[in-house]
Amino acid sequence: MSDNPVLLPTGRYRHYKGRDYVVLGVARHSETEEALVVYRPDYGERGLWVRPLAMFTETVLVEGQDIPRFAYVGPETPVAVETAAVRIRDVHPDDDQRLFEFQLDPIANEQAAMLPRSAVEYFAHCEHIHRDENVVAKAILLGDQLVGCVSCFPANGQHFVGYRVGREYWGKGVATRALELLLQEVTIRPLQARVALINTPSIRVLQKCGFRPIWVQSSPADGHYLACDEVWFELAE
Repeated sequence: MSDNPVLLPTGRYRHYKGRDYVVLGVARHSETEEALVVYRPDYGERGLWVRPLAMFTETVLVEGQDIPRFAYVGPETPVAVETAAVRIRDVHPDDDQRLFEFQLDPIANEQAAMLPRSAVEYFAHCEHIHRDENVVAKAILLGDQLVGCVSCFPANGQHFVGYRVGREYWGKGVATRALELLLQEVTIRPLQARVALINTPSIRVLQKCGFRPIWVQSSPADGHYLACDEVWFELAE
């Protein structure tokens, strides 16, 4: 189900105690279908927060007056980034070694709640991608430098996007621009994305590219992912 249970404006909200938060949208709990607000703190804390919509929109009694627990302030202020030099092209077998090195990064894997593949597993995975005509796999270039990859792939009757950028290139708008370029080439809609709740940077990439949270669930560990709470995002149009 892709439609949100309640319309709640996305953007910046101020808690009645003074701190600001950015709401990404309203999702449903995967088991109870309870309406949940997905938001992040805007004062340096990491990760996303998920709270019941009823709690988020309720009023609190302060000095004898009912005031909103979270008051809408306005849209999130966009952050300017350097993206002119970012481009994408088809992934080549010659890219595989460098991309393998990117997926070994322990900090990136911790943030994404992922486990790195062994060399044997990774290069077998690459061979499958190179042969599979249903997978759109692109190398991300910053100038002429290979800095990551972005892809669209089918799974369980749906189409998903995924991306990875080398950590030394984080914070430059590279992933956002690469995903924008991929979305210009891939016209399939809707598109899905799954991301760990703690992975705030990746979530912001999806948000900037028009994806909205639709589902929150606790996912068990498997051979490639750690057990974590994750958010499903969808690009409907």
